[in-house]
Amino acid sequence: MCRNRLLLTAYLPTTINPVDNQRFFVWQHYADFLVNQPEPDENGLNFWTGNITVTCGTGFNDNNSCTHTKRIDVSSAFWAAQYPSAFQNNAQFVHLCYEVYLRRRVPDSDSGFQFWLGVLNSYGVPASQAGHNNLIDAFLGSGEYRQRFGQP
Repeated sequence: MCRNRLLLTAYLPTTINPVDNQRFFVWQHYADFLVNQPEPDENGLNFWTGNITVTCGTGFNDNNSCTHTKRIDVSSAFWAAQYPSAFQNNAQFVHLCYEVYLRRRVPDSDSGFQFWLGVLNSYGVPASQAGHNNLIDAFLGSGEYRQRFGQP
């Protein structure tokens, strides 16, 4: 088991947010999605990180349009594994995005919730995969999500 995420972050350039590192990103997905297994096993960590880096031919700290797309794909796979029914209910998916990515709950009356529900509903009810990916991208790129790990 990978037990020391701090060793990983010691090798990060000080100018980047740790979540910009592909291994840290995947590791954090284990913590965010797999509550019963917050520490990834080495094979799982390598598999999901490789889905980003090997596919895109990049290093752990490289970020480009390919890694951007693959991060969404990896996140979507964690959604499908942990919350498959959320794809069938737009409101549930938006609520879970707040809980998983931002670590907070919002009421249905919250203006941010209403905004994102409207965006997701514009992709159909239930929303298409493109709609879910759009919302995943928006939450992963939000300043509030990035602030969890350092400077946005």
